[in-house]
Amino acid sequence: MKREDIVTELNKRGYDAITRDNTKNGVIFEGIIIKDDSCISPIIYTDSIIRNVSSITEAADKVIEIYEAHKDTDLDSSQLQDHDWILDHITICVQRTSNEPLIKKPTEFEGIEQYLVAAAGSDDNRYSMKITPALLSNAGIEEDEAWEKALKHLCMDTVLTSMDDIINGMLDMPFGISVSGNEIYVLTNTQKSKGASAILNRKTLSDFAAKHGVDKLFILPSSIHEMLILPYSDSLDIETLSAMVAEVNAAQVAPEERLTDKAYLITV
Repeated sequence: MKREDIVTELNKRGYDAITRDNTKNGVIFEGIIIKDDSCISPIIYTDSIIRNVSSITEAADKVIEIYEAHKDTDLDSSQLQDHDWILDHITICVQRTSNEPLIKKPTEFEGIEQYLVAAAGSDDNRYSMKITPALLSNAGIEEDEAWEKALKHLCMDTVLTSMDDIINGMLDMPFGISVSGNEIYVLTNTQKSKGASAILNRKTLSDFAAKHGVDKLFILPSSIHEMLILPYSDSLDIETLSAMVAEVNAAQVAPEERLTDKAYLITV
């Protein structure tokens, strides 16, 4: 079964369906969109649907179910041309360095780039849209202004927590995780989604380093959702930490959520 077969079945049922690919962090996802009166149509990814159904009819039923559940988004397409709305909802995400035509720039972490998104919605129905040069131009927004607002929102949304506290809260019992006796901290955003960009919050990093009496930090990319931080210690070395990152990526992190297979040492 191919997604084209599902599109054919949907069109037979009266839906206006077409294939559409989407790139997430350098990974291409095959999908279908069902066009309607809305200017914004969600992409329904088909790989998992095809793996878990036994017929084209069942696959089409599943696509329709997902479409019906998500077709009524709170996003009004006119907002994407609204200067003030975009600046109120703009923030920064990070991903592996790519060729995507976005408003983006490198970070100090080799292999990782930062890009602008407009994000909104509730915690259980949050959506975001990557910002392109055309979108900024149509809204009459200068790139420098967009980056300034986005960084401000990112810093307001930063959350830094020790991994011990996170696990203790989950297990409701004392528990400790460390690397060579050094406590690990998790840096993300309040939604814990695409929050690895919080690593761009230099004030939080500087305050954290000062609190621990160091001027260097080890940074471990956990995923696009979070970064791990360890205060500098002579008991740690970058090669061992990089091997740890690569091992965790290979075993536990989906390809579309991985950043790089290396750790970083930065001065703050």
